[in-house]
Amino acid sequence: MVTLFTLLPMVATSIMIEYEMLLPGKNIYIAVPVFFGILIIPFSKLIAHYLINRDFKMINAFCSSVKDGSHKIYFDLPDQKEEEDDLIILLRNLNWMSRTLEIKHLKSVETIDKAQEKYREMKIKASTDPLTGLYNRRYLELMIGNDRRTLLSSDDPVSLICIDCDRFKYINDTLGHKAGDELLVCLADCIRKNIRFDQDVPVRLGGDEFAVLLPLTGEQRAKRIAGRIRNFYNNCKVGDTSLSIGISTIKGIKEMNMVVLEALIHGADEQVYKAKHAGGDTIFAGCILPDSIKFTDE
Repeated sequence: MVTLFTLLPMVATSIMIEYEMLLPGKNIYIAVPVFFGILIIPFSKLIAHYLINRDFKMINAFCSSVKDGSHKIYFDLPDQKEEEDDLIILLRNLNWMSRTLEIKHLKSVETIDKAQEKYREMKIKASTDPLTGLYNRRYLELMIGNDRRTLLSSDDPVSLICIDCDRFKYINDTLGHKAGDELLVCLADCIRKNIRFDQDVPVRLGGDEFAVLLPLTGEQRAKRIAGRIRNFYNNCKVGDTSLSIGISTIKGIKEMNMVVLEALIHGADEQVYKAKHAGGDTIFAGCILPDSIKFTDE
């Protein structure tokens, strides 16, 4: 290509001399411009094409970055003047567009973060008891529905502790509801401190009734956990109160579901009733046979 550009002026000059359009040694001022004109024009086009493509590639790279979500990319431009080249004006507008998109993106991220935080707060409020901070019964039921197959296998036992505060009504009637609330918070703290944080599920069922679901836990281990809760409570109790605790255990079921949960709560309630009739401040436990539970196909 370079050889061609070099030969073209020479051929053109020879033709002009041949036809006496340009005499040898004459009109040098015409020959030189013709020679360099024919030589420079193609190179000028190449240079212009390169410069234009360079600008297009730069703008295309900018647009691709913005499209991919990167809004912190800007052209490095000189201070703005009253009259500027159209390309500079275009680049300034692209900078403005990128900055505007960045601001909107940051606001969107902030809005999404606030919405997610609000959702987490609402989810916590919907699943926890506002007074004690323990889970509520709704959370327990949702957890059973979502995690039923991960709580146990067919040979694993599962236990449930039900806790009822003896003479709680007397505290409310004589010392007031504030003292009653303090008692409930104290009891919840005793439960929380004596269970396995990453496995057991403490729940306030309502009033002064509490429960703890104990996956992978047999009757003897459940008794030890219940004993720790009772002893801990007796050291920090409010007024002349104590705990009646009932435990129900089941083993040999395929999965944990609402039918099993209701059977466990009912069985533990029966044991609480026995503990209260025995004078309170004691623990009763019993096992549930899988055959006694009537399952329904879901």
